[in-house]
Amino acid sequence: MIGPRRNRTVPGVPVMGLAAACLLVSAGLGSTAAARQGGIFPGAGPGGPAGMNPGGMTGAPMATAAPADTAVVRLSWPSAGPGITAVRALSDSVAFGGVLLIEVVHAAAGAAVPDSVLAPDADWLATVPLPAGQEGMLPAPSSLSPGVSATLRAFRVYRPHPFIVTVGDASSGVVAVNGRVTGTGEAAVIRDPRPFGLRLTRDFWLLLIAGILLAAAWLILWNRRRPARELPHRPVRPPAWVAAALALRELLAEGLEDAGRHQLLLDRLAGVMRAFVADRYLIGAREMTGREIVAACRARGYPDEPVAAFAGLIDRADLARFSPAGPAADECRAALAEFLVRVEAVRIEPVATPVPAAVMIEAAQAWAGLKGRFEREAALAVPGGGGAA
Repeated sequence: MIGPRRNRTVPGVPVMGLAAACLLVSAGLGSTAAARQGGIFPGAGPGGPAGMNPGGMTGAPMATAAPADTAVVRLSWPSAGPGITAVRALSDSVAFGGVLLIEVVHAAAGAAVPDSVLAPDADWLATVPLPAGQEGMLPAPSSLSPGVSATLRAFRVYRPHPFIVTVGDASSGVVAVNGRVTGTGEAAVIRDPRPFGLRLTRDFWLLLIAGILLAAAWLILWNRRRPARELPHRPVRPPAWVAAALALRELLAEGLEDAGRHQLLLDRLAGVMRAFVADRYLIGAREMTGREIVAACRARGYPDEPVAAFAGLIDRADLARFSPAGPAADECRAALAEFLVRVEAVRIEPVATPVPAAVMIEAAQAWAGLKGRFEREAALAVPGGGGAA
């Protein structure tokens, strides 16, 4: 039976373990020396972190070529003077739009400065308040050399390319800027064009035509079953002169002229005039002045000449019957005679509702009697006669 394999040992120490320990110690010492000489700890030389180099030790940093698109931004700190010894970015990369912490190692006299210091000379680097809890990123005062202090400031980066931060004669390492979208260097998968979803086949066109025919048939049947709409009502009245002739004959039969009641006679005559204009031109002339009558008839398309004559006659009658002295007998007869002449000019209407023959005969007789009674006054009132409608 073979027993477990044992390493050869010296008294108290295994041979293999001793060799491994010696190799690790020598490698650690060599890497530490190389780091201090080559700038792995940036504080060991220009541009390195002050926390790693409390005494401000300097060394020859290893030359590293910066990318071609690297920019240099300067932070102005006039009150610090030449006492700045190192500048360090707490991270070697920052996201676009992210916050970058910059640590500046300087003489202790420059520590008591306002927050407005370290102003960048580029608009893509904006000063922002220091995030809460970041004061602990500064090295302990005991780790710094006598007369040396450190200041921490925060900046927001709006540049998509790498840059270097300088304060006075000190410079930081190259800070890379990462994009917001990860994996931009990877090529996207190229896919074949997707076919259009809608296919206009023969069945589609047949269904469309059938739907149109069904809709047209339903519309035709619906129109046939729907009750016929009534035509809009258009008022057509009897001839206006018929009512005016009968009203004037009744007015004169009351004997107001012989009784000397001229104001009442003219008031009644003005009412007959307005009623005739309202029935003849289909407007609300019973409650209108002469100017309103002309405007209403003009809106309905009637010529101004006969309407203006009726409006002037009505205005003169209103002026006479409301005067303090009252109208005279001659004014009443002249107004009535002129009204007869104006009515005769527009008595024939293009469209009118037929009236019973007896009423028409009675109105014609009344009209003939009025014309004979006021023939002389009518000739004086309107020498040339009235105009046509």
